[in-house]
Amino acid sequence: MKMKHYLFILCLGAIPLKAAYAQKTKLQPSNTEYNRYYAIYLQAIGWNDWEVATQAVYQLMSFKTNEHAWRDTLAMLYYTREYYVQTLLLTEEILKEKPDKEDMLEMAAMSYERIGAYKESLEKLELLMKKYPSLLRQYQVMQIEYRLQRFGECLDTAEKILNQPESAKETVRLNITNSQYQDVPIAAATYNVLGMVSLDLNITNQAIKYFEESVKIFPDFVLAQKNLQSLQEEKK
Repeated sequence: MKMKHYLFILCLGAIPLKAAYAQKTKLQPSNTEYNRYYAIYLQAIGWNDWEVATQAVYQLMSFKTNEHAWRDTLAMLYYTREYYVQTLLLTEEILKEKPDKEDMLEMAAMSYERIGAYKESLEKLELLMKKYPSLLRQYQVMQIEYRLQRFGECLDTAEKILNQPESAKETVRLNITNSQYQDVPIAAATYNVLGMVSLDLNITNQAIKYFEESVKIFPDFVLAQKNLQSLQEEKK
Protein backbone atom coordinates (compact mmCIF):
# COMPACT_ATOMS: atom_id res chain seq x y z
CA MET A 1 0.00 0.00 0.00
CA LYS A 2 1.40 3.40 -0.99
CA MET A 3 1.98 5.70 1.95
CA LYS A 4 1.31 9.40 2.06
CA HIS A 5 4.32 11.70 1.77
CA TYR A 6 4.63 15.22 3.09
CA LEU A 7 6.08 18.16 1.25
CA PHE A 8 5.76 21.60 2.78
CA ILE A 9 3.35 24.46 3.00
CA LEU A 10 4.89 27.87 3.43
CA CYS A 11 3.24 29.53 6.41
CA LEU A 12 1.17 32.66 5.84
CA GLY A 13 3.41 34.52 8.24
CA ALA A 14 6.23 34.54 5.72
CA ILE A 15 5.53 38.19 4.91
CA PRO A 16 6.19 40.60 7.79
CA LEU A 17 2.93 42.51 7.53
CA LYS A 18 2.68 44.19 10.91
CA ALA A 19 5.29 46.83 10.12
CA ALA A 20 3.27 47.82 7.08
CA TYR A 21 0.35 48.81 9.28
CA ALA A 22 2.35 51.56 10.98
CA GLN A 23 0.91 54.25 8.75
CA LYS A 24 2.83 57.51 8.61
CA THR A 25 -0.35 59.32 7.67
CA LYS A 26 -0.90 62.38 9.83
CA LEU A 27 -4.18 63.53 11.29
CA GLN A 28 -6.02 66.21 9.33
CA PRO A 29 -6.70 69.14 11.70
CA SER A 30 -9.46 70.49 9.51
CA ASN A 31 -11.19 67.17 8.89
CA THR A 32 -12.93 65.79 11.97
CA GLU A 33 -14.54 62.87 10.09
CA TYR A 34 -11.21 61.75 8.63
CA ASN A 35 -9.64 61.82 12.08
CA ARG A 36 -12.53 59.83 13.53
CA TYR A 37 -12.10 57.01 11.00
CA TYR A 38 -8.34 57.16 11.45
CA ALA A 39 -8.81 56.64 15.19
CA ILE A 40 -11.13 53.70 14.47
CA TYR A 41 -8.53 52.21 12.14
CA LEU A 42 -5.76 52.51 14.73
CA GLN A 43 -7.92 50.95 17.44
CA ALA A 44 -8.97 48.08 15.16
CA ILE A 45 -5.34 47.35 14.26
CA GLY A 46 -4.44 47.40 17.95
CA TRP A 47 -7.09 44.74 18.61
CA ASN A 48 -6.35 42.70 15.45
CA ASP A 49 -9.87 43.39 14.21
CA TRP A 50 -9.10 43.23 10.50
CA GLU A 51 -12.71 43.53 9.37
CA VAL A 52 -13.31 46.83 11.15
CA ALA A 53 -9.87 48.06 10.05
CA THR A 54 -10.79 47.27 6.44
CA GLN A 55 -14.07 49.18 6.71
CA ALA A 56 -12.23 52.15 8.23
CA VAL A 57 -9.70 52.17 5.39
CA TYR A 58 -12.50 52.32 2.81
CA GLN A 59 -13.90 55.34 4.62
CA LEU A 60 -10.46 56.97 4.78
CA MET A 61 -9.91 56.38 1.06
CA SER A 62 -13.18 58.18 0.30
CA PHE A 63 -11.63 61.43 1.55
CA LYS A 64 -9.02 61.18 -1.27
CA THR A 65 -6.31 61.98 1.29
CA ASN A 66 -3.20 59.79 1.17
CA GLU A 67 -5.26 57.50 -1.05
CA HIS A 68 -2.26 55.56 -2.42
CA ALA A 69 -0.91 54.80 1.05
CA TRP A 70 -4.31 53.56 2.19
CA ARG A 71 -4.66 51.43 -0.93
CA ASP A 72 -1.42 49.66 0.00
CA THR A 73 -2.76 49.11 3.50
CA LEU A 74 -6.03 47.74 2.13
CA ALA A 75 -4.12 45.17 0.07
CA MET A 76 -2.24 44.07 3.17
CA LEU A 77 -5.44 43.80 5.18
CA TYR A 78 -7.01 41.63 2.49
CA TYR A 79 -3.92 39.42 2.47
CA THR A 80 -4.02 39.09 6.24
CA ARG A 81 -7.70 38.06 6.03
CA GLU A 82 -6.78 35.50 3.32
CA TYR A 83 -8.89 37.25 0.70
CA TYR A 84 -6.46 36.37 -2.05
CA VAL A 85 -8.51 37.37 -5.09
CA GLN A 86 -9.10 40.85 -3.66
CA THR A 87 -5.41 41.04 -2.73
CA LEU A 88 -4.43 40.26 -6.31
CA LEU A 89 -6.82 42.81 -7.79
CA LEU A 90 -5.26 45.51 -5.64
CA THR A 91 -1.62 44.45 -5.90
CA GLU A 92 -1.76 44.12 -9.68
CA GLU A 93 -3.31 47.59 -9.89
CA ILE A 94 -0.57 49.03 -7.71
CA LEU A 95 2.18 47.19 -9.62
CA LYS A 96 1.03 48.76 -12.88
CA GLU A 97 2.14 52.09 -11.40
CA LYS A 98 5.07 50.79 -9.33
CA PRO A 99 6.29 47.51 -10.90
CA ASP A 100 9.22 47.15 -8.47
CA LYS A 101 7.24 47.65 -5.25
CA GLU A 102 8.64 44.90 -3.05
CA ASP A 103 5.79 44.30 -0.61
CA MET A 104 3.17 44.22 -3.38
CA LEU A 105 5.25 41.81 -5.48
CA GLU A 106 5.60 39.52 -2.47
CA MET A 107 1.91 39.57 -1.61
CA ALA A 108 1.00 38.94 -5.23
CA ALA A 109 3.41 35.98 -5.40
CA MET A 110 2.02 34.44 -2.22
CA SER A 111 -1.60 35.09 -3.20
CA TYR A 112 -1.14 33.45 -6.61
CA GLU A 113 0.35 30.45 -4.82
CA ARG A 114 -2.60 30.25 -2.43
CA ILE A 115 -5.11 30.08 -5.28
CA GLY A 116 -3.04 27.53 -7.20
CA ALA A 117 -1.81 29.87 -9.94
CA TYR A 118 1.77 28.63 -9.63
CA LYS A 119 3.07 29.94 -12.95
CA GLU A 120 2.01 33.48 -12.07
CA SER A 121 3.44 33.07 -8.57
CA LEU A 122 6.79 32.01 -10.00
CA GLU A 123 6.86 35.01 -12.33
CA LYS A 124 6.47 37.37 -9.37
CA LEU A 125 9.09 35.50 -7.32
CA GLU A 126 11.58 35.68 -10.18
CA LEU A 127 11.04 39.45 -10.36
CA LEU A 128 11.63 39.65 -6.61
CA MET A 129 14.83 37.61 -6.90
CA LYS A 130 16.18 39.97 -9.56
CA LYS A 131 15.51 43.10 -7.52
CA TYR A 132 15.54 41.87 -3.93
CA PRO A 133 17.32 38.49 -3.73
CA SER A 134 17.18 36.48 -0.53
CA LEU A 135 17.66 32.89 0.57
CA LEU A 136 14.02 32.61 1.64
CA ARG A 137 12.80 33.77 -1.75
CA GLN A 138 15.12 31.33 -3.46
CA TYR A 139 13.50 28.59 -1.38
CA GLN A 140 10.07 29.85 -2.46
CA VAL A 141 11.17 29.70 -6.10
CA MET A 142 12.29 26.09 -5.61
CA GLN A 143 8.96 25.25 -3.97
CA ILE A 144 6.97 26.58 -6.92
CA GLU A 145 9.27 24.90 -9.44
CA TYR A 146 8.51 21.63 -7.69
CA ARG A 147 4.76 22.26 -7.79
CA LEU A 148 5.04 22.97 -11.52
CA GLN A 149 7.02 19.71 -11.89
CA ARG A 150 9.96 21.58 -13.33
CA PHE A 151 12.28 19.11 -11.67
CA GLY A 152 15.46 20.15 -13.50
CA GLU A 153 15.03 23.78 -12.48
CA CYS A 154 14.05 22.69 -8.97
CA LEU A 155 17.24 20.65 -8.57
CA ASP A 156 19.38 23.53 -9.86
CA THR A 157 17.78 25.95 -7.39
CA ALA A 158 18.20 23.45 -4.54
CA GLU A 159 21.91 23.16 -5.33
CA LYS A 160 22.29 26.95 -5.23
CA ILE A 161 20.54 27.05 -1.85
CA LEU A 162 22.64 24.29 -0.32
CA ASN A 163 25.86 25.93 -1.55
CA GLN A 164 25.13 28.87 0.75
CA PRO A 165 26.36 28.31 4.34
CA GLU A 166 23.50 30.48 5.62
CA SER A 167 21.01 27.80 4.55
CA ALA A 168 21.88 25.75 7.64
CA LYS A 169 21.08 28.68 9.93
CA GLU A 170 18.36 30.75 8.27
CA THR A 171 14.89 29.31 8.79
CA VAL A 172 11.62 29.06 6.90
CA ARG A 173 8.27 28.73 8.66
CA LEU A 174 6.32 25.71 7.43
CA ASN A 175 2.82 24.57 8.27
CA ILE A 176 2.78 21.09 9.78
CA THR A 177 -1.01 21.01 10.13
CA ASN A 178 -3.69 23.63 9.60
CA SER A 179 -2.98 25.02 13.05
CA GLN A 180 0.67 24.11 13.71
CA TYR A 181 3.94 25.24 12.18
CA GLN A 182 7.67 24.78 12.56
CA ASP A 183 10.61 27.08 11.93
CA VAL A 184 12.93 24.82 9.93
CA PRO A 185 16.48 25.49 8.67
CA ILE A 186 16.23 26.15 4.94
CA ALA A 187 18.83 23.45 4.25
CA ALA A 188 16.69 20.82 6.01
CA ALA A 189 13.57 21.99 4.16
CA THR A 190 15.47 21.86 0.88
CA TYR A 191 16.60 18.27 1.43
CA ASN A 192 12.98 17.37 2.11
CA VAL A 193 12.06 18.84 -1.28
CA LEU A 194 14.89 16.91 -2.93
CA GLY A 195 13.50 13.76 -1.36
CA MET A 196 10.09 14.50 -2.85
CA VAL A 197 11.65 15.06 -6.30
CA SER A 198 13.43 11.72 -6.00
CA LEU A 199 10.16 10.01 -5.09
CA ASP A 200 8.44 11.53 -8.12
CA LEU A 201 11.30 10.23 -10.27
CA ASN A 202 10.99 6.78 -8.64
CA ILE A 203 14.48 6.94 -7.11
CA THR A 204 13.46 5.66 -3.69
CA ASN A 205 16.92 4.96 -2.26
CA GLN A 206 18.02 8.49 -3.09
CA ALA A 207 14.84 9.88 -1.51
CA ILE A 208 15.64 8.05 1.72
CA LYS A 209 19.12 9.57 1.77
CA TYR A 210 17.72 13.08 1.30
CA PHE A 211 15.14 12.63 4.07
CA GLU A 212 17.84 11.26 6.35
CA GLU A 213 20.01 14.29 5.61
CA SER A 214 17.07 16.57 6.34
CA VAL A 215 16.49 14.95 9.73
CA LYS A 216 20.24 14.98 10.44
CA ILE A 217 20.26 18.76 10.02
CA PHE A 218 17.06 19.24 12.04
CA PRO A 219 16.08 16.15 14.06
CA ASP A 220 12.71 17.64 15.07
CA PHE A 221 11.58 18.24 11.48
CA VAL A 222 8.14 16.62 11.51
CA LEU A 223 7.55 16.47 7.74
CA ALA A 224 10.91 14.85 6.98
CA GLN A 225 10.43 12.41 9.86
CA LYS A 226 7.06 11.34 8.47
CA ASN A 227 8.45 10.98 4.96
CA LEU A 228 11.33 8.83 6.19
CA GLN A 229 9.04 6.69 8.34
CA SER A 230 6.60 6.28 5.45
CA LEU A 231 9.35 5.01 3.12
CA GLN A 232 10.74 2.68 5.74
CA GLU A 233 7.29 1.15 6.24
CA GLU A 234 6.85 0.76 2.49
CA LYS A 235 10.08 -1.23 2.27
CA LYS A 236 8.99 -3.73 4.94
